[in-house]
Amino acid sequence: MNLLEYAFNMNPLSPDRNAPVQQGSGPPAFGKILGVDPGQPAYPTITFVRWKAPVDLTYSVQSSLDLVHWTDQIASPGSFVVLSQTGVGDGSQLELVTVRPATPMSGPAAAPEQFLRVAVTWSP
Repeated sequence: MNLLEYAFNMNPLSPDRNAPVQQGSGPPAFGKILGVDPGQPAYPTITFVRWKAPVDLTYSVQSSLDLVHWTDQIASPGSFVVLSQTGVGDGSQLELVTVRPATPMSGPAAAPEQFLRVAVTWSP
């Protein structure tokens, strides 16, 4: 658990599951981006805080349709779209990242049930 506390800029000595991720710490937050015009597809999104490179961690968004088989952003970069990367806090060490899968939840070729998570690993 300390790895995730470190990865998402949280304090391992205090409960912070309700920390607002937009302020520079906290667990990933989930959302949904609707199409700009009626009838356009909607996408699930995940927003999280990460340390800017170079850092000793690797972050990867993963998506699943069934919670068993997962598509990884590093292995399949074309399966995801990075919507934004903006500095938070002092703007030099952390950034707020929002990612969505390439497959919509509505419209043609949709997958209405999608799950997202962020995988974090040490990278020496």
